Amino acid sequence: MDGEKAMAVLAIIQQLIPEAKKISKIHGFVHKRVEAKINGIQGFLVWDFVIYNEITFDDVDGNIMSFFTSISDDETEAEWNRLVKKYGVNTD
Repeated sequence: MDGEKAMAVLAIIQQLIPEAKKISKIHGFVHKRVEAKINGIQGFLVWDFVIYNEITFDDVDGNIMSFFTSISDDETEAEWNRLVKKYGVNTD
């Protein structure tokens, strides 16, 4: 794919990300999941993907809060590692 086509695809994806978030808060393909505790609330950090990567915190009451989105696997991996280090429980 040449640079011009790649930029066109990226532009479309950037337009879809906000729209996709409005449609549903159900996870795509779950890549990683770890138990976490944030501000005293138990739940899970979840890294899922369909069109883009997303890291969410799913609390025990079923609430899903988006923490991070990216089309870059490397950026998402770095953010995942940071969040797991900060909030992960039983990650040894």
